[in-house]
Amino acid sequence: MKSIKVKKVKESRIPFDWNNEFWSNINSAELGYHRKENQQFPKVAVKIGHSENDIILFWLVKEEEIVCNHKNHFDRVYQDSCVEFFVMPNGAKGYFNFEINCIGKILCYYVTDWIRNEAGTLKGFSRLDLNDINKIQIENSIEESDTAADEWFMLVKIPKSVLISNSELSELNFGEPWRGNFYKCADASSLPHWSSWNPVTELNFHQPKDFGEIIFE
Repeated sequence: MKSIKVKKVKESRIPFDWNNEFWSNINSAELGYHRKENQQFPKVAVKIGHSENDIILFWLVKEEEIVCNHKNHFDRVYQDSCVEFFVMPNGAKGYFNFEINCIGKILCYYVTDWIRNEAGTLKGFSRLDLNDINKIQIENSIEESDTAADEWFMLVKIPKSVLISNSELSELNFGEPWRGNFYKCADASSLPHWSSWNPVTELNFHQPKDFGEIIFE
């Protein structure tokens, strides 16, 4: 099981520049595990930090084909060129699946029972409130017309308050490790793929047993 230390940064303008000095001391997770079903092997890394108010993710993605067919929050963004952050706060009964396509459209639930029924649906989950989804700040390098590119960046700031208001937690405990994983997928691409930071034992990202450790400083 992999682990990553998440450094705390001061509240300020977060630079949208992978090579900026600001990011030089922020730890990066490489998504080096690729499912055998993959038809391409994207190069993906994510830098993760946190401030007083936010969890901050900066993604770098290099892939052969960029797919962007879903234009609204709560669409099936995992079918597009999509990055995902699954995170289980310490003491939580469930985890959040932040799934974000390359133009910043979000699908997210708080999942409390990840066993699937006969229809393939998770047994226990609640969808995040749209008002909370809109509180998540996203800056991305491509628009809908830029899908000929082969590299893209995305900066994501998730308010810590969103994790509290959509779970049973009354506060967040950063003194003990959290659990989570980072993913890249594009189910409806002509080159479908499923890659991760920690390996998954089956083609199903909803596997908390495969999560790694996220240690906040």
